Amino acid sequence: TMGPIVHAFMVGPAADVAADKAGTPEIADLGMMDTGSLTYTFDGPGPYAFACHAPGHYEAGMAGTIAVVP
Repeated sequence: TMGPIVHAFMVGPAADVAADKAGTPEIADLGMMDTGSLTYTFDGPGPYAFACHAPGHYEAGMAGTIAVVP
């Protein structure tokens, strides 16, 4: 990430990501030039998603879907 704004990266079932559900895998507090990693196992066809839930970021469109295909 670039710039002074802090971000987060959450991944998991789409409903949990949309709700910012506690316990959903997340890397929080990513600042400028920070990196992070997490491992997530997709256990079926989904739907899955990713998002940043820093204030205002999700609402501004910082989210997406993940398609799991055989």
